[in-house]
Amino acid sequence: MPQLQPSNAHQLHIGDSVLTTPLDAQMEASFGLVQSIPEEKARRLHAENCRPTPPRITLNAFLLDTGDHRILIDTGIGAFTGEGGVGLMDNLNAIGLDASANDTALITHIHPDHVGGSHVDF
Repeated sequence: MPQLQPSNAHQLHIGDSVLTTPLDAQMEASFGLVQSIPEEKARRLHAENCRPTPPRITLNAFLLDTGDHRILIDTGIGAFTGEGGVGLMDNLNAIGLDASANDTALITHIHPDHVGGSHVDF
């Protein structure tokens, strides 16, 4: 089980399991990506909350460690991120988790930010 809490990952203990959310990448986004509200409202909310412009989004994956199994939920964006930085494997290693020790990968859906790191070896 992970014992360190770096700034680039968040851990939540759920019973005997640990869910880790490591940062994979950050990238610039457009207000047009926001759904369910008009773009102008998204711009206004962004400005009111003193967020940097252009907006940035973070991309994360999840690692569920049950003690018996280590399940990587999505494989991150991988090479699709360009210069935004691919940090999933580095951030897992930073908390003492060797990504090659995962025994299962669960893919939630097949968008590039969820399967782009599919070269991950188990």
